[in-house]
This record gives sequence, structure tokens and C-alpha cells, in this order.
Amino acid sequence: MSEFSESYHLLSNNQQEGISLLQNAGIGGFVYPETNNWVTLLPEGEIFELNNKLITQNSGLLLHYIYAEDHGWSLSVFERTNRTFHYECTWEEEVENNYQEINKSKIIEIMNSNPDRENDITAFEILKYFKISDIEELFELNPAYRVAELIGLRNFEWISYEYMEMDQNDNANPVGDKGIIIVNP
Repeated sequence: MSEFSESYHLLSNNQQEGISLLQNAGIGGFVYPETNNWVTLLPEGEIFELNNKLITQNSGLLLHYIYAEDHGWSLSVFERTNRTFHYECTWEEEVENNYQEINKSKIIEIMNSNPDRENDITAFEILKYFKISDIEELFELNPAYRVAELIGLRNFEWISYEYMEMDQNDNANPVGDKGIIIVNP
């Protein structure tokens, strides 16, 4: 089975801010406890479609992370409702990068705000993750995971609203034990 992950990450040290964002947007979902200054949100909605209800209610810094193991990955940054960074890479036939909206200074600023970071990251260090040229390089560098780690995200692998909903229906993953809050619309 291939991984199909999609998540939103609110820059915050307060899980309640993620809950309020979903409530203000009028949508249900799951909200993870804060880790590393990020609150992970899994809002209901169409998978791999931008959740405009969520974005229109955003008053902070919000990341949208997608990873489809056999197809591609993308990362968008929203400050309030404005998209200030967007990158996507696909590899169905050949590796293609879309970095027309890449804002190097914004992503470096976000990476350098990671509390686990000992040294500041430079543009030279991260550009290799956004300019993948072939499949070999893609699988060697694993840019989707590496960028998420550099940002300081902890909840990004094998998660999505759909995965969580399936786990809930199967009772295989009780959310309460992990501090995850279910928000109803």
C-alpha cells in the first residue's frame, strides 16, 4: 500500500487554536496536540484539494503538506489567507518541479524557527530539496520527509483525515490516548 498523506500545520503552541480554526471554518476534523510549535490539523474535505474554508479563517501561519508516495509531494505556506510559498514535485513519468511560487526566505525563516535547530539553515543547504532532477536523486534525498523534518513537523507520515476516519471506524487507533481532539462541524 502506498502512502497518501495530507495535513495542515498551524504554527502555535496551543492545541485550542487548531480546534478554534476548525470550528470557525465550520468543518470537522482531528487536531493533534502541539509538538515543536506546530499543531497538526486533519480537516474533513476532499483529499488533495485545498481546504478553502480553513484557509479563509486562518489568522496565523498555516502549512499544507501533501505526500503521495508514488506520485509527488507539495508544500504551501499561508500567512493569514495569503499563500506566501508553494512548491510541488511530481514523478509519475519523469521528475517535474513547480517552484514558481517558491519563496526561499520564507521557508528558511520557518525552518530556522524550529526549536530543535542548533544552527541556522542557509538557502544553499535547502535548495537541493526543491530542485530534484531525477528519480535516483529523489529517492536518495527523500525531500518530502526531509523538508518536513527541517521545518520541525512531527506529524506528517501516513496521516490524513481519511486514514484517521478509517482508524476510528475500525477502533484500531483510539485518538483520546494520543491527545487528539475530534472536532465536529
